[in-house]
Order: sequence, then C-alpha cells, then structure tokens
Amino acid sequence: MSWKIEVFHKMLKSGCKAEESKLRTAQRLTNLISLFYILSWRVFWMTMLNRSAPDAPPTLALTATEIGVLDRLVNDKPKARRKALSHYLIKIARLGGYLARASDPPPGNTVMWRELSRLTDIALGGGHPRRAVAFAQPTHPDPSRSRPASRYACHTSRAKMQGAATARLQGCGCG
Repeated sequence: MSWKIEVFHKMLKSGCKAEESKLRTAQRLTNLISLFYILSWRVFWMTMLNRSAPDAPPTLALTATEIGVLDRLVNDKPKARRKALSHYLIKIARLGGYLARASDPPPGNTVMWRELSRLTDIALGGGHPRRAVAFAQPTHPDPSRSRPASRYACHTSRAKMQGAATARLQGCGCG
C-alpha cells in the first residue's frame, strides 16, 4: 500500500510540478494543490482500473467527449476487442507512442499522465471555438490587472506541459 502513496506523490511532484508553483498566498496555493490532487487521483485511478477491471465500460472513467476524440484520433488495431475501458486507456497511451504489443506491460502512471494531458488539450481545442480561443490567448487571470499577452508567455508554455486548465490557475507568478 505504501508504494501506491509514493507513486501518487510522485505524480504530484513530477506530473503536476506542484513544487514549482509561484503562488504567494496560502488560499491560492491550497486551491492549486486541491486541483492537483484531483488530477493526480484521476490518473492513478484510471491506471489501477485498467489493471483491475479492464472490461469495465469506458464511461466509468472517460467522458463522452474524450471517447469521441479518441475514436477520431487513434485508429483501432485490426484485432481490437470490444470497446471496453482498457481499449480506450490503451488508445490514450498510444497518443504518445505506446506500442501496445502483446508482450508490453499495461501503460503506467507517467505515460497516462502525459497522454491524458494531451487528450485534454486536444478536447479543449476542438470544442467550442470561443473556449479554444480563450485558452490560446494568454491573459492575466484578474481582468483588472490585464496587460499585453506577450508579458504572460508562461501561460502558453505551461499549457503545453500541464494542460490549459492548470496553466490558467498557476498563472504567471502574479499570485
């Protein structure tokens, strides 16, 4: 059991990069860590669910949008099983190059973290055009302190690494 806790905290440190936060107030830091806990738990839960209940329905862990994006992006292998949860989690891993050979172990937490982040970015970008534009144009989270977008280039770089939602919360260090 203790190794699971260690893996979970590794996702907080390495995946979320929680220690690199530049927020200054306790309230903002608490909100950010709360969001990171939810994201880390989801990745860890999906990885463990893939190992313990691979035949579960995909809607147990994925939204309809995520399932639709995966169906459009990742081609099914010729001998694809019925569309179970494990089928879609392997599709997520294949976004980043996981080969899914018969001898390969199931995708781990790091692979799932990276590719679920990529899937979220793709789903957000392919959604409603106004939402896609809002995430593509970095602005200050507080409209009263708005400055030119080029000043906040860190929003864009963090969006590529961690997903647009966490980048908007972390911001540019102005917190």
